[in-house]
Amino acid sequence: LSKSLLQVSTEPIDYELAANPYILTQEYKKAINLLDEAYKESFNSEILIKIATLYANYLKDIESAIARLENHRRNYECDERICYQLIEIYTKQEKIDKLMDVYRELYDTTKNDQYAEKIVQGYMYQKEVDKAITFLEHDYENDPLLYELYLIKKLYAKAQQTAEKLYHAGLGPRWLAESAMALYESSPDKNDRTMILSVINKLAKAIQEGANEPTYLNYYGYTLIDYDIDVEKGLAAVEEALKSDSTNSYFRDSLAWGYYKSGECQRAYDEMRQVVDAEGLNEPEIADHWMKIKACIKE
Repeated sequence: LSKSLLQVSTEPIDYELAANPYILTQEYKKAINLLDEAYKESFNSEILIKIATLYANYLKDIESAIARLENHRRNYECDERICYQLIEIYTKQEKIDKLMDVYRELYDTTKNDQYAEKIVQGYMYQKEVDKAITFLEHDYENDPLLYELYLIKKLYAKAQQTAEKLYHAGLGPRWLAESAMALYESSPDKNDRTMILSVINKLAKAIQEGANEPTYLNYYGYTLIDYDIDVEKGLAAVEEALKSDSTNSYFRDSLAWGYYKSGECQRAYDEMRQVVDAEGLNEPEIADHWMKIKACIKE
């Protein structure tokens, strides 16, 4: 019947129909030849996917499948069905660069967020953080993600500007707190009194507006303590943070430092002993606190 059909019709759909019996009889090359005739007349992506599937799954010829799909992608637009086939193959082969090319073309064509996120994930997998940042700065707007990448690269001034932007866009007090922390980290002079007071005021406002996460409470409390601005208020903030995360060594370090600043050397020592047992003395700040608290006990 296949042969009879092709004697009376050269329509692409009939070539496609005529290929089906050869697939069932496992004459895959013959089926591909007939599907090729249908594809040449229509450049239909569904037909091409059938061809690629026969090459990849039945003839175990992955390279021919890739070549056919990539040829279509070069000469015509990479519609999502074709690109999905390439993505599946390149993912299995772990060809990240080629995978990124396909996602980039899909994003340029569709402007779909999911493809942009895949591009960023790909850059992060390749440890190409700078490329991810450039993409987010120029091609795809996702400021929360951009903020996180700025922190990874220690671009604190840019992180601070981004957090401020997110706060003023109405995305919540969290971003005011993040802005405060980034402001401190970006400052070349960590003893600049004006900067310190700005950080404290921002954190106080953020906490008042509902940013009560333990990290922000601890950062606020430690700053008040370390710069001798209000040790009592600082201790209260750190104790509030510890209610949510009682085993956090960094919060306990802040608490010990608050006791030390208050002259309560034994309480400071008891807390700091736990921190050193858990974290060791590799971090300069912990080592410095431990040394000064031990000296306080001896005195």
